[in-house]
Amino acid sequence: MKLSTFLFCAVVPLLNACAMQEKRAMGEMRGDCGSYHWDMRNEFAIADGESMSTAVFSSADPVATPVPLNRKLAISLYPTDDVRFVVEPEKRGKKADEFAGLAKVRVESDGTYRFSTTIAYWVEIVAADGKRIKSNKFEMQAQCKKIFKSAAFPLKANVDYRLQMSASRSKDTAIIITKEP
Repeated sequence: MKLSTFLFCAVVPLLNACAMQEKRAMGEMRGDCGSYHWDMRNEFAIADGESMSTAVFSSADPVATPVPLNRKLAISLYPTDDVRFVVEPEKRGKKADEFAGLAKVRVESDGTYRFSTTIAYWVEIVAADGKRIKSNKFEMQAQCKKIFKSAAFPLKANVDYRLQMSASRSKDTAIIITKEP
């Protein structure tokens, strides 16, 4: 095999893998539920199911029970000014009528987890040491009535994380947390 052929065969799959991680333009994220690039069947099925009322907090409660995964979690947020964030949100609501909240998250296995919201609001994950975990993927379809957006975060098993939600225009909303397929 020629060296050029070998290099081509070795590099092209890597380029394709990198291309799959590229961010989509916001103009491509204004569609309906069928416009998601990700396989969202699991999240849509959960969104169609019954909601489970789940408590969120206005501060990082150390004894809070972690929120369940694979459920549509109905949550009631707090006025943003009443919330004591673990770290200042990258997007903090600037209006008096915006809402925020905190929840504890713990997963049983290492992996990438999707945090899918039913309306527009900011979602962040903070580790126990106070460091923000960066989302490694993001997908949104503004016209989808089931799931507005989904952000994916790499999480480690048996670690307590804080889910920070902010800049919501609605006090009552829902979130779905799933492990990526």
